[in-house]
Amino acid sequence: MLVSPELNSGTYNLQFDAVDIAGSGLQIEVGTLTSNNDSSTFNSLGSAMTVIGMDTHSMSVTLNQGEYLAFSASLPG
Repeated sequence: MLVSPELNSGTYNLQFDAVDIAGSGLQIEVGTLTSNNDSSTFNSLGSAMTVIGMDTHSMSVTLNQGEYLAFSASLPG
């Protein structure tokens, strides 16, 4: 899991590139954490995105006070 530093509350336009170097369909979820040291506080902001090859993703993200932006990635299987 990749976690941002604490950001100011507000709405952000997020754009990121993702690459699946394994070639098996990388699953990425974007979400928030209420504790940057506890992955059990992860709250997904939508369904998982499947990345095959290289993809660019854009989305709007609203953070509340005390939340961290997080990316969770996993391979199928």
